[in-house]
Amino acid sequence: MKERYLELKKKIVEMSDCYEFLTISERDELKNYKVELEQLKSSLTQLDLEWIDNEFKKWYERYVMMETLVFIKPHAG
Repeated sequence: MKERYLELKKKIVEMSDCYEFLTISERDELKNYKVELEQLKSSLTQLDLEWIDNEFKKWYERYVMMETLVFIKPHAG
């Protein structure tokens, strides 16, 4: 369950970052992910939430690095 929560959290961040480019069906999917995330949260222990937070921090650091280095290219020259 904690793995699913982490997976959803990552999807929500990625989709939210490009929300204006999502189709209507993708926006509905994002809403459903948020609802599922909230439902899962109630069944997780404090240790699960700490694990999720730790793993999410690792992932988010890499995610931001990729966004800035790959997708936001600095001007040349």
